[in-house]
Amino acid sequence: MPPSNLGPTPEPAPASTILRLSTCLSRPPDWYGFFSPVSLVATLSTIFIPSCYKQAMKHECWQNAMQAELQALEENHTWDIVPCPPIVKPIGSKWVFSVKLRSNGSLDRYKARLVALGNKQEYGIDYEETFAFVAKMTTVQTILAIAASQSWQLH
Repeated sequence: MPPSNLGPTPEPAPASTILRLSTCLSRPPDWYGFFSPVSLVATLSTIFIPSCYKQAMKHECWQNAMQAELQALEENHTWDIVPCPPIVKPIGSKWVFSVKLRSNGSLDRYKARLVALGNKQEYGIDYEETFAFVAKMTTVQTILAIAASQSWQLH
């Protein structure tokens, strides 16, 4: 049974409708802050970032960055030095270098990180012996709230 009285059928739009692009100049919102990609590229292209320890030792700024990293690791008691059994081969480490820039693109500081070479682990021997504790912010906030309500001292 054909439907009756569906109303008038819509007419197709004319094919000559042309869309226009806006002639207004677009710019990012003010809350993005000032950002100049030219200054960023200029800053990064003039700074030498070493790819290995030997290159870094030739520049005093990178030596200072490595010394600051080692000092921070010692102050935070990142590791304990223990005797290594003769059958165990310790995992090596590597220096990773980068620069930190200010919001205007100028140099803030040189950054050196000492990282473990986890890719040298052997499956079945020391592969499962990795642990990196990461707490969710809600967990930390909950613990701090409980400590405050119980008048506990935090150290």
